[in-house]
Amino acid sequence: MRRGLRLLLMALVCALLGGVYVLLGSAVAPAEAPAPESTDAPGYFMLYEDSVAALESITVQPKGSQRYTAVSDMAFDQNGNLLGVYNALSQPFLVSGQEDFTFSTAAWQMLLLTAQHIPATATYPALDRDACGLTDPDAVITLTRKDGTTRVLRIGRLTSDGASCYVALDGDTNVYLVPYDFHETMVQPLNALHTLPSAIDESASAAVQIALTGTDDGQLIFTKSSGKLMAWSATSPIAHAGSTERIEAFITGLCAVSADEYVTTVADAAGLAVYGLDAPRRLIAAFQDGTIRDIHLGSDAGDGMVYARMDRTGDIYRIRRTQLTFAENAGLNTLLDRFVSPVVVATLSQVRVTTVDGETTLRIEYENGDDNIGQRWFWDENAVTRDEFTDAYLSIIALQFDQTAPQEATGTSLLADVTFTLRDGSTSTVRYEACDAFYALATTDGGGRFLVRLTDVENMLTVLKGEK
Repeated sequence: MRRGLRLLLMALVCALLGGVYVLLGSAVAPAEAPAPESTDAPGYFMLYEDSVAALESITVQPKGSQRYTAVSDMAFDQNGNLLGVYNALSQPFLVSGQEDFTFSTAAWQMLLLTAQHIPATATYPALDRDACGLTDPDAVITLTRKDGTTRVLRIGRLTSDGASCYVALDGDTNVYLVPYDFHETMVQPLNALHTLPSAIDESASAAVQIALTGTDDGQLIFTKSSGKLMAWSATSPIAHAGSTERIEAFITGLCAVSADEYVTTVADAAGLAVYGLDAPRRLIAAFQDGTIRDIHLGSDAGDGMVYARMDRTGDIYRIRRTQLTFAENAGLNTLLDRFVSPVVVATLSQVRVTTVDGETTLRIEYENGDDNIGQRWFWDENAVTRDEFTDAYLSIIALQFDQTAPQEATGTSLLADVTFTLRDGSTSTVRYEACDAFYALATTDGGGRFLVRLTDVENMLTVLKGEK
């Protein structure tokens, strides 16, 4: 059973606040170790008992890594009762010289446990320390009390079953078995103990806005409006309907991103520049409950990773690029609705198509004002059936673009101006111009420039020249 110290760690926090905890479980001695000459009763026993109120600091020297010192920042009353933790990080320990370092919950809980007592499962009075990895330990921990006295622990290797590790105390000839997660946490380099931002529990349908910077199209902003058939629309750099399906897929991917590694914490723009984060690509989503997901992506970090920021601190992380595939091609081409003129017929009063040969108008009359009952449909001045009107109107609004037009694309001759007048009196126009042998250039009032297949535009004009 590999529960290790996890439940004890949780109970310890309660104990510091006046609660009581029970020691749980028992461990089996490793196969390669001899049976102990003496052990306590089955279950956990403590290697030592110290008052956390008496602790000054914990210094950890992981094998092959830089030493660090975690300084106690807990406040106690004169009787040693915990009053609280009042630093900005709300953590019981601060790293000396790196006071902005944020421990993961598991890390500071293990430090807190170490400050008071380490639960063990077996005692070995005469065990080969070299065989246990204690002559060249995986980590050395020094507890320094406020009175200047110290306690030194040495952490050896894991047992063959991985369930425990060997530990020795300076001044004590015994070797002890301690649950594996003490080794798992305390032999890690400091950076591995930093908290890592994780995925957030937000639904794509609850998002109200997204923004992207550093794309080929510049800064993109899409906003969601309630009560509309096409809820998402681009508001920058152009005004155009957005693709709900593709935007929600982008948001789902953004919410699922988590940091893979902590790198460092920087204090200013110069520090950000080292990681390409002074002018990052940003992926942002805002939600109805006020949550904002804002990930900054910087330069390549090697090993298939990229440097990133995931909050408003100076913390720098590495993120696997495989987590970011949802954003690789995110831009106007992928997030816009592909229809050039997605004007819903229920909102239409009329549409006029003007060419060099004249103009054609499709019009709806509403006999009862805003009441849809009693509609009449006209093609120029000729009354037509609803089906005839619909076929002609679909030839206009069914036009889709293949891609946004590059800056150098220009129109050579007018094909058609299509002007929509809505029931609320507002108007919008799309101009179609020949661009090359394959494409027409469509330009919208909202600033959109799209490449539409020339044959599709010609088919529209052919339909509108039909018999009314």
